[in-house]
Amino acid sequence: MSTVDLSQIVQLTNQIAALQAQMQAASDPTVKALLQSQISVAEAQLQAMAAHQQSQIDASNNLLDGLGLFATLNNSIGSLAPSIIGLFKR
Repeated sequence: MSTVDLSQIVQLTNQIAALQAQMQAASDPTVKALLQSQISVAEAQLQAMAAHQQSQIDASNNLLDGLGLFATLNNSIGSLAPSIIGLFKR
């Protein structure tokens, strides 16, 4: 089971915010167009990364559910089960 790494999502989000700030400050139309292009590429990367991370989460959850671990944990602990599972991923 692979872990979910949110650092890349955070990095891309920060990069997009920085590019948007630069575009707001730019006055040259060519520079604005170049920055917008970079923003578009970073946003596409962010969407792909988020979709990939979600598919990993779904696969992990399906595996745990298939093994009956969610049901066992819910029966044993109750509503705190998702929080406890999150601890194992760190």
